[in-house]
Amino acid sequence: MPAPLVTLARVLLGLPYLVLGLNHFVGFFEAPSPPEDALPFLQGLLATSWAFPVVKGAEVLGGALLVLGWAQPFALVLLTPVTIGIVGYAFDFGAGVDQIALPYLMGLLHVLLLVRNRHAWGGLFTSGDLDD
Repeated sequence: MPAPLVTLARVLLGLPYLVLGLNHFVGFFEAPSPPEDALPFLQGLLATSWAFPVVKGAEVLGGALLVLGWAQPFALVLLTPVTIGIVGYAFDFGAGVDQIALPYLMGLLHVLLLVRNRHAWGGLFTSGDLDD
């Protein structure tokens, strides 16, 4: 993939994370109402009092790193569980194309960037002790 397309993919993935993560803490705009069948899931997350701040903090950090182009492999690893959760939520609770297009696009961009940065994952998949 050519460098300008990689940069575009990186920014297109990072911006939603950065903006939506910051929105949780600052409140730029009101979030849309969730689907009725998603309420028990979201109420469970809200009941923990720590889940949303941790996830949204990871979104802000990962999104900022991607937009700025710093520590991209770390940002991708940090955001992988969040992307999986977002795509899973859209799969389970998305009612129309308008509710699933962005999550699926983010999932696709995430996978493309993970593959593009595959050289960084070598150390994660070695067997044995690091001191060997």
